[in-house]
Amino acid sequence: MNKEVTVIILCHKSKDLVINYIKNIYTKFEIIIIDNSNDYELTKNINQDYPGVHKPPTPVINILLIFGS
Repeated sequence: MNKEVTVIILCHKSKDLVINYIKNIYTKFEIIIIDNSNDYELTKNINQDYPGVHKPPTPVINILLIFGS
């Protein structure tokens, strides 16, 4: 796994696209998914099938974006 590159995926109601994309790069890069739709199925799939992928809860991301700018 390349630890020098982190792939950050921003998405909204795109579960199938995200899952298909991370299938190809899961073992190659660190991945962070920022989902702005509270898609619980996406979260469930990622936690079960891709445990190394980071997906912070949506409310935390929204707070960071508001206070981070």
